[in-house]
Order: sequence, then C-alpha cells, then structure tokens
Amino acid sequence: LWAKNQMPKMYDLKWMMVVGGYINFGPFKGKHPDAGFANAGEKLWFWAFAVFGLVVSASGMLLLFPNLFEPSRTLSLVALILHSVGAIIITAFSIVHIFMATVMSEGGMECMVSGYCDETWASQHHNLWFDEIKENGTLKYKD
Repeated sequence: LWAKNQMPKMYDLKWMMVVGGYINFGPFKGKHPDAGFANAGEKLWFWAFAVFGLVVSASGMLLLFPNLFEPSRTLSLVALILHSVGAIIITAFSIVHIFMATVMSEGGMECMVSGYCDETWASQHHNLWFDEIKENGTLKYKD
C-alpha cells in the first residue's frame, strides 16, 4: 500500500545532499529541498524498516523454532548475527526518525497528532506533493 509512494525520485538526491535542509549555511542557507508525499529521509526509513524487518522476522523464526527448521550451527550463528544487526539498524533509524520528525521539524508533531497540517508547512516540507493534491483536487481541509 505504501511502497508506491516510497519509490526514489531524482529530486531525492538533492534532498539527501543537504540532509533535508538541515544543512543551512553557505549556498544552502534558507533553502528547503523539494519533496513529494514522502521526503528522501522518510523513504530511506521506510525501506530500511521493510528490508530489515523481514530480516529480523525470518531470522527470528529460525531462532525461535529450531526444531521446526533444524538449522546447522553455522546457520544459527548467521541468523543470530543478522537478527542482532537488523534490530540495531531498525532501532537506530527509529530514534533518528522520531527525533528529526518531532524535535527538528517545527510543527511536525502537531501534524502527526492531528493528521492535518497547514498550507505553509505542507508547501515548505512536501512542496511537490502539496502542488499535486492542489492541482488534482484531492486537497482536504480540516472541518
């Protein structure tokens, strides 16, 4: 359902080069990079969670049910390492994502809690998506 909105686009490279506008000096001062429905950081978070979530799930099943799968000692050790590394990566991405979405993005928490954001916030943080929903008539206002 969400994967179609998480496919990388060319404008995501520019977003990554300035870390979403958090690099705010020199030629990048006061400029916020283009973003669609999801910015490059959100897309990276989505794919990291999807891929490493599968790794953690598969390795966890192998470790949880050794009698069912009867893995070799080597396969069990590889599963243990993959499980641990996957969990660490998901945890690190989660901490960074939560911090950047709440503390580093003024107004971000209000948008997440209410499910709505004002036009200024939307046009600054997700300008390409905002222009798209304005143009095709799917823009909804809070009652």
